Parts: sequence; structure tokens; C-alpha cells
Amino acid sequence: MPEDPEGTPEALAGASAGCERCLLGDPDHAASMLRLDVDVGGTHHEGLLLKRCANCGTPVLQHWLEFLDWNDRWGGDQFWTHWTPLTEAESQVLREQVQGGKREVAEQLARSLSKSRRHLTRDSDFRFRWKEGPDASDILYPC
Repeated sequence: MPEDPEGTPEALAGASAGCERCLLGDPDHAASMLRLDVDVGGTHHEGLLLKRCANCGTPVLQHWLEFLDWNDRWGGDQFWTHWTPLTEAESQVLREQVQGGKREVAEQLARSLSKSRRHLTRDSDFRFRWKEGPDASDILYPC
């Protein structure tokens, strides 16, 4: 992956940016290193998954979105995926909310964490980049 001229991913709010085998490595292979911890929820066109790197143990929120192209404006449906490193405390809160039957609370928290800080994004053209804050996938709600 080419170096980001803006720098490397920060450890925001104490969250680790990962290791060379997950978030700091080749993004095409990173997803294979992330193991499912908890299915936080979502809809038919959105998924919120709490994952953990099999190598370094970093908790990562994976948020994927599908935008349906009803009018063929984009040449087909659009798929976006965001990977946001979390702190252990944040991952524990998400896990406890899901296990306690408060999935809607967990989903709201996960959405607020997903793109509110530096995260790795794969856009609809399968380009990877580190992004600070919201991006183009926030323009439309997944449908």
C-alpha cells in the first residue's frame, strides 16, 4: 500500500492502529486476518461487525454499506467498507450491549464510532485509503 502523505493511522482514543498483517499491511489481505468477535447488527444493506486481528488482537469495527442503484446513475450498486480500530473498552461495551439484548443501542454506538475517527475505507471502486471522519458514503443512507 502506498504511504499516505497525511501520515500513518493514529491511535485515537487509545485505539491501536493494528499491525502489518491487518490494518497497517496490504489492505487486500487485511480482511482475512480479522476474525469475527460479535455480530453487532445492521440491516439487509448495512453490516456492523466487531472483529479482532488474529495476529495482534486489535479490536476493529467493520462497517459495510450497500447503496442500491435504482436508476442506473452509478452503473450498478455501490459497496463501501470501513474498518475502524477500537479500544478494548469500546469493544467490551459493544459486546455487552449485544449480549444484554440491547442490539439497537449497540448499533447506534457502532455507527457513531464507525466513521467519526480515522478509519481504513474501501470505496465503491475498491480503492483503499485512510480517511479522517465522514466520507462520500455518508451522502446517502444505505437502501
